[in-house]
Amino acid sequence: FENTKLQIINERTFSNCVKWTEIKLPPQLKVISSGSFEECHELKSIIILSNISKIQDSAFSNCSKLECIQYHGTDEPEVNQTAFIGCKKLDTIYTFLTYSNETFGPFNVTKTSNLLNKCNFVPKATPKTSQNKSHI
Repeated sequence: FENTKLQIINERTFSNCVKWTEIKLPPQLKVISSGSFEECHELKSIIILSNISKIQDSAFSNCSKLECIQYHGTDEPEVNQTAFIGCKKLDTIYTFLTYSNETFGPFNVTKTSNLLNKCNFVPKATPKTSQNKSHI
C-alpha cells in the first residue's frame, strides 16, 4: 500500500482476508468503504498514515483480534457507528499530540509525541496494487 496513489478502498475489497495480522494504509487514502476489511479475523493492528475523511459502515466489522490503531492524521474522520462493530478487543486508538479531538469515532484516543511501535507493528504483508490506481 505505501507506494501507491490509492485514495479509496472499494467495498469488500479485502474482506475475509485471513493472512494479514497488520496493515499500514497509504498517506493518500481518503475513504475506507463499506466492508473493506470485514471478517479479517487475524488482523491485530492498523496504521493510518494521514488524514482520511471517511470510514464507512462495517469497514472493519468482526475483525475479532483487532486491538490497536495508530492514526497519524490531525483531523477526526467521519466514522460510521458500525465501522468497528464486532471488534471486541479494540480499545486503543493512538494519535499524535496534534490530533484535534479527544475521540476517534466511538473511541477515546491516547495522544502521544511518539507513535513508533505503539501497536507493535511489524510489516509482514503488503497487498499488490497498481501504482497508478486512485482506488481499488
